[in-house]
Amino acid sequence: MKRGTLLAAMLAAGAPLHSQEISVLLGGVRAQYADSISGTAGTVSLRLGGSSARAVGILDASVSRFTDGGWVNQGSGYGTLVLTNNRGGLNLAVAGGADGNYIEGGSFSGSGSLGPVLALSQGTLLATIGASIGTVRDIAENSFLTGAANAKARLGLGGGFSVAGGAVAVAGDTIRYVDATLELGFDSYRINTVIAGGARAGDLSDDPWIQGRISFAIAPTALLELAAGSYPRDLVGFDQGLYVSAGLRVNLTRSARAPYTAPPPPPLSVKRADSGRVLLRIHFPTQSESVAIAGDWGNWDALPLTRVAADTWEIAIAIEPGIYRYSLVVGGETWTLPPGVISEPDGFGGQVGLLIVR
Repeated sequence: MKRGTLLAAMLAAGAPLHSQEISVLLGGVRAQYADSISGTAGTVSLRLGGSSARAVGILDASVSRFTDGGWVNQGSGYGTLVLTNNRGGLNLAVAGGADGNYIEGGSFSGSGSLGPVLALSQGTLLATIGASIGTVRDIAENSFLTGAANAKARLGLGGGFSVAGGAVAVAGDTIRYVDATLELGFDSYRINTVIAGGARAGDLSDDPWIQGRISFAIAPTALLELAAGSYPRDLVGFDQGLYVSAGLRVNLTRSARAPYTAPPPPPLSVKRADSGRVLLRIHFPTQSESVAIAGDWGNWDALPLTRVAADTWEIAIAIEPGIYRYSLVVGGETWTLPPGVISEPDGFGGQVGLLIVR
C-alpha cells in the first residue's frame, strides 16, 4: 500500500523543506496495481518537518479511505544528520528512514534503513555515496534483512533548473537488483516540478518507470500538488502499477513557497569577441542616460557605453592582453567605479579599477 493508497502524500518527497513546517494535505488518488490494489481513495495527510545547518528531518502521517469502504493508515519518516561541517568540501553524514502502512483488517507492512553517507559539495554540484542496512516486512507478513549501496549526484543549472542521476544496488532475502534513475527539476517562486525516470536490472525487473509531480502556489500558505506516473515492484510485495493524484496542501507555520533568488550579475565581465575586440559588460545601476569608460589603454579618453538592459552597459574595444587601469564617467563629469570590482588607489585619494584582459 505504500505506493498505491497514499500517492497524494508522496509529493512531500519532492517539495523543498522549510526550516520548520507543519502542513496538512487534503486530496485524492487513483491507483492501479496488478494483484495488489486498484481503486480511488480520499486522503488526509499531516507533515512535520524541520531543518538546521547539520540536520534535516520530515515526518508524514496519512489516512486514506477508498470508495469501496476500505481504510489505510500510513506513516513515513526520513532524516539526515551531518557529522562534519566542511563548507564546500567533503562531509560525512548519517541518513535513515522508515515507512509503514496498516490496511483495514490487520495487514501491516513496512521497511526501515540506516547508514553512512559521504557527500561532496562543490558550487552547485552535490555528489553522495552511501550504504545502509535495514529490514523489511512484506505484505505476506515475512520479515528479512536488507542491504543497499548508492551513488547520486545533483547539479544546479541556474535559473531554478537542476539535473540529478544515481544508482542504487539492493539485496534482500533472495532478491538482488540495481536501479538507475535520472531526474530533471525546476524550482521558482510559485512552481516546483520534477520529472524522474528509472530502469532496473536483476530481480523484480519489469518495464522502466516514469513519474512527474508539480506543486503550484495558489496563495502564500497554500499549494496545489499534482502527480502522475508509474512505479516498479518493491521488496514489500507491491507490483508495478500506475497512479494519478491531486491535493491541496495548507502550511500552518509559514509561507508555502520559498522564492528562488537568482545570483546577482558580475559587476564586470570580459569576453574576447569574434572580431578580435574585447567585449566589456558592466553592471552599473544609475539614473543617468550617459555612461562612458576611460582607461590607460587609450590615454584616458572617455568612450561611450551602450545600455543593453536596465542596469547593464556594453562596449567592444580593441585592446591587447594585459592589466589596465580604468574608471567610469557618468553624465560626462562624475568619475566612479561599479560596486564590487577589483580596484587600487589612484594616488589622489580615490580609486581606479583594474581591468584584466587575457
